[in-house]
Amino acid sequence: MKTIKCTIWKKGNLYRITVNDIRYRNLDTACIFDIDVLFESMEEIKETITKEQDVTVVFETLDEEKYMMKR
Repeated sequence: MKTIKCTIWKKGNLYRITVNDIRYRNLDTACIFDIDVLFESMEEIKETITKEQDVTVVFETLDEEKYMMKR
């Protein structure tokens, strides 16, 4: 089964979800402040993708500040 990875970018108290598949770029979110909205967005993205394809949707979290320090 194919996997589509979504990245949750964290910067301070802000979150942003990006979908790492060009076909679903329209599902990328703007900045999210509320953790409940973040989880709702994750569920909506997962539902949308799995309705269209038989794939596994995986979310990974990256702290943008730590990510930039590694580069």
